[in-house]
Amino acid sequence: MITYPILRLYLQGETIEFKDRDIIGANVTQEISPLGMELPASTAEVTVYTTNSDFNPFSDARYFQTLKANTQADLIEYVDGIEKLISHFYIDEWNNPSKDVIKFSLHDAIGVMENIIFDGVFYEQPTSLSKILSDLEVYAPCDIVVDPELANIELKGYIKGNITLREALQQVCFAAGAHPITQGIDYVLLRPARLPNARAVFPVYYDDENAVYDDSNVRYSDFIVYDSITDLEKLDRQELVILQMVTGVELITHDYIKSDTVETIFSDTLAPGDYKIVYEKPYGDVLVNGAGDIPEWIVTEAGEVIVTEDSGIYPNVTIIGKTGAWQYGPNSINLHIIIPSTVTITGHPYEDNTQALMWNNPDAQQNYTEGAVYDASASKYDDPTVVYWRLYSIMAAPNAWRISDATLVSKDVGQTVLDRIVLYAQSRHEQTITALADKNIEVGMVYLVDSLYSEKIIAGAERISVDLAGGNLKETRLVGTEELRG
Repeated sequence: MITYPILRLYLQGETIEFKDRDIIGANVTQEISPLGMELPASTAEVTVYTTNSDFNPFSDARYFQTLKANTQADLIEYVDGIEKLISHFYIDEWNNPSKDVIKFSLHDAIGVMENIIFDGVFYEQPTSLSKILSDLEVYAPCDIVVDPELANIELKGYIKGNITLREALQQVCFAAGAHPITQGIDYVLLRPARLPNARAVFPVYYDDENAVYDDSNVRYSDFIVYDSITDLEKLDRQELVILQMVTGVELITHDYIKSDTVETIFSDTLAPGDYKIVYEKPYGDVLVNGAGDIPEWIVTEAGEVIVTEDSGIYPNVTIIGKTGAWQYGPNSINLHIIIPSTVTITGHPYEDNTQALMWNNPDAQQNYTEGAVYDASASKYDDPTVVYWRLYSIMAAPNAWRISDATLVSKDVGQTVLDRIVLYAQSRHEQTITALADKNIEVGMVYLVDSLYSEKIIAGAERISVDLAGGNLKETRLVGTEELRG
């Protein structure tokens, strides 16, 4: 089998390719957080050897200005004449460890979103997930596609402004029960969270048309696993960690009600220039008083400007009469100031009506008894050797999760979100394995994994690191729960 990595850079309308022996090292890490509680970026580091002077790290080199942040690149795995896209990446940074050696640090579209500012948006009414993502996609470096399983999800609420696009997408993922992936594709795919369940089974157990339903070996379940990872498909080195028990979850839901009160959003005297006022919270019926409208002018059909708004000083000027046209954003307003002017912006605030949903882990307290029962006929209460019965409890160390800033989680979806969190919180087995090169593993999918002591766990793949130039072994972190048989 012939296999090697390929790095394709897209520079100045050209495609520059490094492959086979050009590549000294290539490591890629794909990572997800199943519930969207975080939004990790997938990354890669590729080190290449080239004597091409166009890649000289000084200003006289052809690609010096082009090799910058967000330059697009494809990382590909070549296997016996077939090319498989590992992921579509963007240059984060690059440097020269030594002469004729270039090291590229790459991240996916999620990483690029960390450097894109989002102004915020408010959805008063339930809005489809595809519509919400289309609002975010305007700012994104690539397409954002919704898995068909999420097509019917609707959300309402607020994504605040002055945050990154990555944080905005995280709000959507958490409320929708989804996570984004870029593994093997050149866009961002929002896929439903697949959470490990102790009673998950293979689809063949209940879908196979030849199944005999009175067979004691047939198992029924509403949960399935995508595939298995057996001892024969991984190296012996593996680590199993028992995660700290989550003792409780508190989820704050948010429902916004428009107030009858008028608030001043912004008031100040502004010098000439362009301004963007981003609201601190959602407002309705926003009004602007003062200067700051978008400039207009009169032109001929050929495009020759005849009159502009600031074409002279009265009375030696032609005046354009209009009431003003400010540029409203979903959570902001743009102002164009020609002369120093006082501007006041008012609106009706939407007040956040919050509610707490709680879950207390019943396993956080374990009760025990010991000793003799007081009313037992054989008890001798004056016998110094008798150990009297007592009840005592052992409490787990407090480790409660509190989620208060998920502002797209309304009470309509709150219980569904809480149920997902509770299911995931009970996944306490974290196993790190090294899978063989020919074993296909996808982040976000659930597997039945051979574990230590001949036991099995049902776990989701959350992180996969591969050395593409060193054997394609897949170091994989899986988080799940012990399989319950029967």
